[in-house]
Amino acid sequence: MQPELQRLRLLTSMRQGELPKQRRIHLRGPFLRNAGAVLSEHSDNPANDMRMVVDSVMRLVAWYAACSDDETRDVSGEDSVEAAREKLQEHVIKVALRLVFGC
Repeated sequence: MQPELQRLRLLTSMRQGELPKQRRIHLRGPFLRNAGAVLSEHSDNPANDMRMVVDSVMRLVAWYAACSDDETRDVSGEDSVEAAREKLQEHVIKVALRLVFGC
């Protein structure tokens, strides 16, 4: 399985403060709290934190754009490619918003 696919599954399954014990993501910045990241209380470099967030979002979008039809159906659980793409696109947007705005 592609690392990007694993990362998307991990991100979309996260809830606030809930991470699998074997995968700890160490990012800083309060805007990442709802993405389920393990955070320090205070960020000493907010500009660097934002670069990490933008990089994560860009990787997620790049993965979505390169995702094959079979992978899309596998991740979304839909039978039709169009419905699978639409559902996966919604997940990508939600994860990106969660990463950037913590909502």
